[in-house]
Amino acid sequence: MPKIRIMRIYLVVVFLCLACLPTAYGLELSPERLEWLRIEIRRHDELYYETGEPEISDLEYDRLKKELVDTEALTERTSSGSISGSDISKHAHRVPMLSLEKAYEIGELQSFHGECARNLGTEELEYWIEPKVDGVAISAVYEHGYLVRVLTRGDGERGKDIGERLVHSGCLPARLQMGAPEFVEVRGEAYIPMEAFERINVLRKDEGLPAHSNPRNLATGTLMGVDEDTIIGRGIKLVFFGWGAWEPDANQPVDYTEYRDWLQDNGLPAIGEVELVRGSKELLESVRRLQRERDGWPFAADGLVVKLNSTHERERMGWSAIGPNWAVAWKFPPDTEESVIESIVWQMGRTGRLTPVAEFKQVVLKGRKIQRASLHNLATLKYRGFRVGDQVRVELAGDVIPAVYPIAGDKRSANNREVPVPVCCPWCSGKLIQSGTGASLDCPNISCPERVKRQLDYFCKTLGMRDVKTRRMSELVDKGIIRGFQDVFSTQEQIQGLSKTMSLPLWRKIQSLGLPGIGKVGAKEIAEEFGSLKEWMKVASMKLDAQAVELVSAAAGFWE
Repeated sequence: MPKIRIMRIYLVVVFLCLACLPTAYGLELSPERLEWLRIEIRRHDELYYETGEPEISDLEYDRLKKELVDTEALTERTSSGSISGSDISKHAHRVPMLSLEKAYEIGELQSFHGECARNLGTEELEYWIEPKVDGVAISAVYEHGYLVRVLTRGDGERGKDIGERLVHSGCLPARLQMGAPEFVEVRGEAYIPMEAFERINVLRKDEGLPAHSNPRNLATGTLMGVDEDTIIGRGIKLVFFGWGAWEPDANQPVDYTEYRDWLQDNGLPAIGEVELVRGSKELLESVRRLQRERDGWPFAADGLVVKLNSTHERERMGWSAIGPNWAVAWKFPPDTEESVIESIVWQMGRTGRLTPVAEFKQVVLKGRKIQRASLHNLATLKYRGFRVGDQVRVELAGDVIPAVYPIAGDKRSANNREVPVPVCCPWCSGKLIQSGTGASLDCPNISCPERVKRQLDYFCKTLGMRDVKTRRMSELVDKGIIRGFQDVFSTQEQIQGLSKTMSLPLWRKIQSLGLPGIGKVGAKEIAEEFGSLKEWMKVASMKLDAQAVELVSAAAGFWE
C-alpha cells in the first residue's frame, strides 16, 4: 500500500478519534453549553462569596467547574478568566486568594498524602489539621507593622476593604508588636460564634422576626454593613491560619508551627482545635477523631483543612491554577435521609423564572423538618431524571439548603411518573419561554400576578418593611389595584410602611427593585457612582429595557 494512502488513513483515524472524545467523556462542546457553564459558575460564585446564600453543595459546584475546565480543554480553549465575576472590587490581593482541592472520600486523602510523599521523598511528613471554619474569608494587610486594609476574598484577585469597621470594633490590632515584616497578607476567616448565633435568633423570635438561616450568612451580612456597633453586638470573631505575600520573602516562617507562634505574639487569634500529625496513619486517625468532635466546636465548620507544616516543603509542592498542592480540604459527609418524591411543582420567581420544586415525605435533618427542596432549573430536572414516586436521598447542602439526589438502580419505583414541562404559565396562561439553551423556563409577562407578588415580596423584605403582610400584598394584586410592580409607587397610601423607606440608603432602594443582574453589590456601586436614581436614569435608560426604565422612573418619582 502506498505511503501516502497509509498516511491518509492514519489521519482519518486520528480525526475520528478526536471527534469522539467529547462523547467518550460525556461532554457537550457547543458554545451554548460553555457559555451556560460560565454564567452559572459566575452566579454561584456571587451567591457564595458576596451574598452568603449558596444554592448548591460544594460537590455540585466542583463538578460544574470540572466540566467547564475539561470542556474548554477539549475545544482548545483555556479557562483563564472565564469564570471570574465582574471586576467590582477596590483592591488587588498581592497573592491571589485561591481555593483548595477538596476530598470527599478517605481514599482521596490517602492520594493527597501519596502525592506529597512521592514528590518530597519521604512518608514521614508533618501535617497540621484544623477545622475549616465556615465564615467569610478575609486578608489583613500590614505594611511596616501597621494595618492598611482588610480585604474580603472577592473574586480571588481583588477584594473589598472592610478594615475600618473591624479595627473600630476591636476585632484585630491596628499594629503588629513583634517580628513585623515589611509587607504581609495575613489570611483568615471572620465568623459568628454558634453561641452568639443562637442568642441572636432567640431575640429575633421574640420580636416576631424570621430566624437567620446559618452563621455564615449572618457573618456576611454583618461585615457588609456600615455600622461597627453591629459587628460588636453580633460578636464577630476572627481566626487566622495562613499568609499570602510575606516580604522580604526570606524572613517568612520556616513552618506553620512558627507562624502560629507569630500570630499569638501579635495578638492575632489562631484556631485552637488543631492537631499536628506525622505520616499517613496519624493523619487518617486525626481526621476521623476531629470529625467526631465537631459538634462541640464554638463555630460552624464544614470540614477540615490538611496542610504541610514545612514552608520549604510547601514551596517544593507548588501551586496549581486552583490552589496550593500542599493542602487539601476534607469535607464532612452530609447528614442524609431517604425519602420518596410525592409531587414536583413549579414555583415562580421575581424575575419570571419558574423553578421545579420536589415535595417528598418529611425527613428530619439537624433537627429541621424538611419536605421540600428546589431542583434549581429545568436542566437539573431533565439531567437527573426526577419522577414522582422516585426514592431520593435528602441532605442539607452546606448544612443549610435542602437538596435531593436520585437513588439509582432497583430503588426506582415501577409506578413512577414523569412530570410534564408546562407550556403555558400556571398563573397567567401566557406562553412560557425556554432560555439558556433550554436550561431555564421563564414567564415573559411582567403583569403575571404571581410574578408581581414575588417582586413585591422581595421589595418589602429588602426594604425591611416588616409590618407589610404577604397576604395584604396578594390581595392588592388579586383585586387589580396593583397590576404591575411599578404600581406599588402609585398606590403607596395603601401599603403601610412604604413612606418610612424615604430615609433608607440609595443602594437599598436600588436593590429592592430586583432588576436582573443587580443585587446588593451592584446596587451599592450604582449608588456610589451616581448618587441618585434620576442621575442613574440618564445612563440606565440607554441600557435597560422599557419595563425596567418605567420601574426606575416610578421609583425616582416617589423617592426623589
